[in-house]
Amino acid sequence: MRRLLACSLLLLCAGAAQATISLPVPWKQGMVLQYRSRSASDKTKGKLHTRIQTQDTNEVSILEAGPEGFVQQWKSLKPEVAVTGDGAQVDNERKVAQALVARFKTLPMQAKLDARGAYRGLKNWQELGAAMREVMLPALVAQNAARKDLVGAKKEELSGMLGPALDRLTTENAINASLGRQVAIFNYFTAANIARGKKITYTDNLPSPWSSDVIPSKGSFELLAEDAKAGTVTIHWEQGIDAEKGREAVWKMASAIGINRANGTNPDGLPKGMVLKDEATVVLERASGLPVKLEHRREVALGTASSINTWNFERIAK
Repeated sequence: MRRLLACSLLLLCAGAAQATISLPVPWKQGMVLQYRSRSASDKTKGKLHTRIQTQDTNEVSILEAGPEGFVQQWKSLKPEVAVTGDGAQVDNERKVAQALVARFKTLPMQAKLDARGAYRGLKNWQELGAAMREVMLPALVAQNAARKDLVGAKKEELSGMLGPALDRLTTENAINASLGRQVAIFNYFTAANIARGKKITYTDNLPSPWSSDVIPSKGSFELLAEDAKAGTVTIHWEQGIDAEKGREAVWKMASAIGINRANGTNPDGLPKGMVLKDEATVVLERASGLPVKLEHRREVALGTASSINTWNFERIAK
């Protein structure tokens, strides 16, 4: 995901005469803010549906600030989770969700930001990955022990079988793409330099939600509104698969999980029903550059599985 600053600089270097809005880097040593967050994840797999809803109060603070950048900490203060749906998988997903919420309440995320506030990954990704494995491995062992084809298998055997898969899901890149995704989007708009009255487009790469691959993508951002009375600006961003540049990589990835052209194609030449799209709208303070409100939506679909995830984040006034 590219920064607004970088994309806007490309525009300016190309000689564009549009007036721009430049926001300052908002972070300072010792800064502590609180945000109210809500999320919903609606997942469909075949005929089974699951909905996971969360709400929390998040404390966002700056632990370190210097010429090289910042360490931004995300702490969960009042997490709540609810899981509903149909099928036998719901009880298991509820237990896993509750266990993850309890575990990460005591383990804040620490994000590395550069001097311009751009997200550069999670500093404590190893601790976060270890906590993820700690919660997920027992749950996956119990889930697989209930399978008819694995009746009688010992827990040690199942742990040995499932451990390598969990290791791949908790590498640095995987943790940054999963646990760090919302942190990245939150910081994507800091120190923005954006032109009035012009939608800016760019190309990039997206981590695949189906594999360890990256997929060529394209996106855009634009200034939606300026509110002089409130002292805020509103920016809209969206990003999805670049069908032209990413077609070959997408089909290679899809074939590895059993999906081929015989299953059908979209008008853009990608696998039938394939969707990978992010959209976000953020309101920022003009003077400080701080995010006031953020709404994000991600839609993912391939084969018989799909999901729609929404995340709302709003600053709590002092």
